Amino acid sequence: NACPNCRKKVVERDEGKWVCNEHGVVEPQKQLFLSVALDDGTGCIRVTFFGINAEKLISMPADSLVDEIEHVGIQSIVTKLEQRLKGKELVVSGRTYKNKFDDGIDLNVSKFSDAVPKEEIEILKSSLNVS
Repeated sequence: NACPNCRKKVVERDEGKWVCNEHGVVEPQKQLFLSVALDDGTGCIRVTFFGINAEKLISMPADSLVDEIEHVGIQSIVTKLEQRLKGKELVVSGRTYKNKFDDGIDLNVSKFSDAVPKEEIEILKSSLNVS
């Protein structure tokens, strides 16, 4: 659950009262986040998509995902999402941080797009000053 104003996590204090550290008592919204392993051929990093980026990645709004999980079960949805996302080529950008649990480097995605190989080649060539 997240604050509708800042989208940060809210905590249930009293029965049915959700509190945001910044905005006080709020009516929470469902906030989707999705962590996946991203492999670029040189290594693997845990990448987390939040909110709209997560919905865009799976092509489904959070409330529809919750409804589908309640209807068919979470394992069925996880399997379906794994099949849909495995091998998908993306260009991602965001903020990296050191994971305190395993000392690995993780990435929180701020934006992403589907990779277009020809465009990526041209970007690399221009950054290397190659014709």
